[in-house]
Amino acid sequence: MLQEILKRILDRLHGLDGCLFAAGVIGWFAIWGWLSTPKNQRTRVKRKMAKALIPAIVATIGIAVHHVIPPKPFPTDVAGILVLRLAGDNVADSLQTDLVDSLDTELAKDTNGERIVVRAADDCVYEKQGLADAHKEARRIGEQRKAQLVIWGSRVDQTKFHPRITIVRETNDVSFTGERTLMVQDIHELSLPPETVALPIYLAHFLAGYSCYSRSQPGEALNHFEAAVRSPQSTPEETADLQFLMGNCHLEVAQRQKAMTEDLQAGINDFILATNYYGKTHNLEKLAQAQNNLGLSYANLPTGDHTENLNKAIAAYNAALQVFTEKDFRDEWASTQINLGNAYDSLPTGDYADNFKRALAAFQAAQRVLTERGSPFGWANLQVNLGSAYAELATGNRTENLMRAIDAFRAALRILSKKDMPLAWALTQINLGSAYAGLPNAKPGENFKKALEAYQAALQVFTEKDYPLCWAVTQLNLSSFYVELPTRDRAGNIEKALTADQAALRVFSEKDFPPAWADAQLKMGSAYSSLPIGDRKENLKKAVAAELTQIKRHRGSKTGWRQKGSLTHG
Repeated sequence: MLQEILKRILDRLHGLDGCLFAAGVIGWFAIWGWLSTPKNQRTRVKRKMAKALIPAIVATIGIAVHHVIPPKPFPTDVAGILVLRLAGDNVADSLQTDLVDSLDTELAKDTNGERIVVRAADDCVYEKQGLADAHKEARRIGEQRKAQLVIWGSRVDQTKFHPRITIVRETNDVSFTGERTLMVQDIHELSLPPETVALPIYLAHFLAGYSCYSRSQPGEALNHFEAAVRSPQSTPEETADLQFLMGNCHLEVAQRQKAMTEDLQAGINDFILATNYYGKTHNLEKLAQAQNNLGLSYANLPTGDHTENLNKAIAAYNAALQVFTEKDFRDEWASTQINLGNAYDSLPTGDYADNFKRALAAFQAAQRVLTERGSPFGWANLQVNLGSAYAELATGNRTENLMRAIDAFRAALRILSKKDMPLAWALTQINLGSAYAGLPNAKPGENFKKALEAYQAALQVFTEKDYPLCWAVTQLNLSSFYVELPTRDRAGNIEKALTADQAALRVFSEKDFPPAWADAQLKMGSAYSSLPIGDRKENLKKAVAAELTQIKRHRGSKTGWRQKGSLTHG
């Protein structure tokens, strides 16, 4: 018993604490020697004894500092794996050192391994206090160091190792548990078991990806998720969650670049794989989330048959609404209703009046749940989409429809601010400008002034570099604006419109955005044919060339730009 107690004491006083404790013991023996010295000899050894106090003082201060000053945490932009000392390891901590070295070696081979950092720690967790409490202690140590994973465990004997893995912060959207327990691993003479190294790296990639995903860094998150999904350590359920998250990342990446098709198609494939698994396992909530986001991917796909894509989106939204009911999933139900309304209103074929009626019914359904006070941002999103639907409505009184749209956009701007939600604010400014520009009333000068102010406000956020798609849409809207601008400088306005069209075509290519590309070509043809200066024959020649290049025109470019839709994250 005494031997076990001494072993536990010495085990805890390991590393720096052990050195400081040893210095303290030396100082204590020095003082004891001084006290044991006869009085007539104490003067002679007094100075020597005074020096002996120094190690004890330094040891006491050092131990205090070691425990008071928090250890160096991992940087926030990396996934930290903290390897604790292993109970029962030898004095040199050989197994801990081998594990750290093995992890570093594998990460060096990994193209995404530079965002995963491994560190050793002097702390040790003992399982004798109970497995649950041991994981709790490991989690506390991990939180202190800002680690994602903590590896600890015990050495059974010279040839066996019982590893434990604690996930410091559990995620809400995936099937992770907060801890992993491996079976006892045989320690080979020259290497650790492959699973002991592979599993922490897999978990680190998963958690690093999720951390990037939570910080709205979808590109970096994709790199980690793709590394994780290739790992044999991934369970079928975790693979489905990875595919769902990868689909979300592809959808968000697509919104930030010129060529959307490749990412959206990749996202569609990921969502289909995830829905297949969730359907087989009857995980209905996750199935509905994936169906909603699959619908968004189809609705945003700029290539292929636009009508077919939107019909697939509508089918996916309706499938999601079989689970997302107004009673049980109010927020998800309302978001999916908005997405469904967008899809119906965007259909380029069929009965436009009937499509709008279906869209309006979906938006009005969402209004039963989303209120300005109770769900301000969801309500603002609904106002933007409702306003876009009225702005595009081809039936009824045009002025009344546009005034309804303007009222909806201005209502949304009560919630959306440039500081807090710059993207949504700028998108709403585009819509507002388009509605003012289209008003056929008795105050064209005032309306065009408000339209130009709104477009210029949007361009404070939308730049060609950061938001190329939104920037290009604004350029197309400016082209229409300048063509219709009622000022005396007709030639100057037409030239500004041509400049805007040519700018938009730097983003809207025929391959990736055929409808928008065709619309820009048509606008250029119309502008050249109206240009009152220059060589008339040359202008008409350019107009004919632009209009012939426009092979076919779909329903046309929207007067504005509505919200991309509502993702469901879990």
